[in-house]
Formats: sequence, C-alpha cells, structure tokens
Amino acid sequence: MSKVQVVLPNAKPLKYYIDNLLDMGDVEISACEFGMKVKGIREEELIQGVKISGVSEFALKSSESKGVLVF
Repeated sequence: MSKVQVVLPNAKPLKYYIDNLLDMGDVEISACEFGMKVKGIREEELIQGVKISGVSEFALKSSESKGVLVF
C-alpha cells in the first residue's frame, strides 16, 4: 500500500486542528483498535486524548453522534 501526502500551501498542521477539537470539550476522537494493529501503531504514538475503540463501539457511537469524520 502506498502513502499519499497532500500539501496545502497555507494550511496549519493537522495537530493544530485536532488540538482545537479536543479543547472544545464535546468532541471525541477515536482510533480503531484493529486499524492500529494492521498499521503497527502503538497506543503511545497517539495524541493525548484520542481513545481506542473496537469496530462495534465505533459503530454504536457513530450512530448516536451528530457527525462523524473517518480517515
């Protein structure tokens, strides 16, 4: 699988936007446990405040939320 890098000339880093979302208070960011295993991502590598969830938990929370972004 190849990686794609998108560069937006005047955009701030993704971490800036994630930190702002977490500061808003009523936002939850989840990382897929299975996806982390497939990609070799460890819990220590996640940004503070990101929660690890399984597929069923993610599906349940997604169905109850006002909006969902997946990437």
